[in-house]
Amino acid sequence: MQIMNLVDTIRTPLTVKEKKTFSPLIVQGVHEREIISKLIENEIKHVSEFEWVSQLRFYIENGDVMCKCMQTIYPYGYEYMGISDRLVITPLTDKCYMTLLGAYK
Repeated sequence: MQIMNLVDTIRTPLTVKEKKTFSPLIVQGVHEREIISKLIENEIKHVSEFEWVSQLRFYIENGDVMCKCMQTIYPYGYEYMGISDRLVITPLTDKCYMTLLGAYK
């Protein structure tokens, strides 16, 4: 539903900057929908299962946002990622998150 609202919004007259802001949100939403579909399809029912643990997740703990993936917990630093007009999220992107956070630990 949120994805369709974003798609409807991007079809309205917007500035270039607004379009560059909404486009990555649509890409991220589609990626998240695919992850959820995969979790449902694989009947993932417990938070300790690999398919869940291997996802990059964000939690609020004691007022701080924490990134979690695999066995790594890392404080989110609110880094500016820029407005990407070429955002692509693939299974390789997810593996990079796992690898980089694992290496950090």
